[in-house]
Amino acid sequence: MFIDLQTRLQRAGNFTLKTRRPLGLGAWLFAFAIVLAGCAHRPSFDEQTLAIKQSPHKAIAINAVNVTPASYWLRETRRQYTKREVDTLIERYQTLLSNTLNDEMVDAGWQIDADSPLKATLEISHFRVSAPDIKGALTDLYAQDELGSATFTLSLFDGEVLVAKFVDRRDVPTMVPGKLEPTNRVTNQRGFKRELAQFLRDCNGVLKPVFQLP
Repeated sequence: MFIDLQTRLQRAGNFTLKTRRPLGLGAWLFAFAIVLAGCAHRPSFDEQTLAIKQSPHKAIAINAVNVTPASYWLRETRRQYTKREVDTLIERYQTLLSNTLNDEMVDAGWQIDADSPLKATLEISHFRVSAPDIKGALTDLYAQDELGSATFTLSLFDGEVLVAKFVDRRDVPTMVPGKLEPTNRVTNQRGFKRELAQFLRDCNGVLKPVFQLP
């Protein structure tokens, strides 16, 4: 299994299993650069639709997040793990990212109301985790360049009418590009949660003036 994973890393540059090593000065400098870049963050999307200029709605109903894995990642991962193990991983991320969606919408000023005619749906497609955290929360894994990637699609419907849609494919970066870095379930989930949260903040930045959110 270890030989097979090492071969995959050489071919695809994405994951393997190794022992943990401390991060050096370069890692901390890169993290500092990310913080500075975040200060000048400008949202952009692969696709953006805004069909209204203003709306009286302040309450919103939120549907559960649906996570659809990338087909090639699913094939590769099922060669190493059982279908049940992979399904459990997907279910875990669906729960995690559903909670992230709810928290971010509340933080943006939305009132959550299951009976509201305004509904938010979040689809996460082409989902992949570079080093799948299946064998335990603290299993030592390594990832290179990114923890994974996914396409986020947030849609808002007023009744049956689509009023807003944002689509963006995003990588979940590791701290230092080009190097193998230690990761595990906690690190992977934190990375996906952080990337989704930033996507939702970008979306709500566009929606706030339309819905006059605080």
